[in-house]
Amino acid sequence: FPESLPPSEEAAAIYRTLAAADPDRHSPALGAVLGNLSLRLASVSRTEEAVQVAQETVATFRALAVANPDRYRRDVAQALGNLNSRLSESGRLIDALSVGEDAIAIYRELAAANPDRYRRDLAQFLNNLGITLAQLGRLTDALPIAEESVAIRRELAAGNPQRHQADLAQSLTNFGQFNHELGRPQDALPAIEEAVGIY
Repeated sequence: FPESLPPSEEAAAIYRTLAAADPDRHSPALGAVLGNLSLRLASVSRTEEAVQVAQETVATFRALAVANPDRYRRDVAQALGNLNSRLSESGRLIDALSVGEDAIAIYRELAAANPDRYRRDLAQFLNNLGITLAQLGRLTDALPIAEESVAIRRELAAGNPQRHQADLAQSLTNFGQFNHELGRPQDALPAIEEAVGIY
């Protein structure tokens, strides 16, 4: 990633200029370029800059979604997911939680309309949100979120084990860990055993 950072910064600068002159034409490309730049900044530990660019990405796609929500709501959710990760890396867990909840709200709507396409994304964001809640010490809130992620991924894995079993094991591991930390070994052990069996 480090060697790709200068070209990404240059591309972002060019598309910012283009989008300022013709936002309808160039804002979608700007959003994509900014998302990539945020990842590359994070990869070289330029954490605060990565957060700022991720925030710019969200704002870009939110503006696009106002005019065309059907086309850009998923881009908003993905941008929120990136921002959630960057905020978590910077230790801003309260902000990360709020952003993650916004992303999940969008993915719930998307998954309700098109479950085959979006339930996997919803489960991943639920898994991430559970981790953030646990990091904040809110284990009783994290547990039902993790349980929902397990339920979705179990259903997906039943239909396509090769694609979804590793995801299921990930959610089971978190669910088991949260139960363990809450002093509920009777619920923790079966989940961990199942995850180990999958792995």
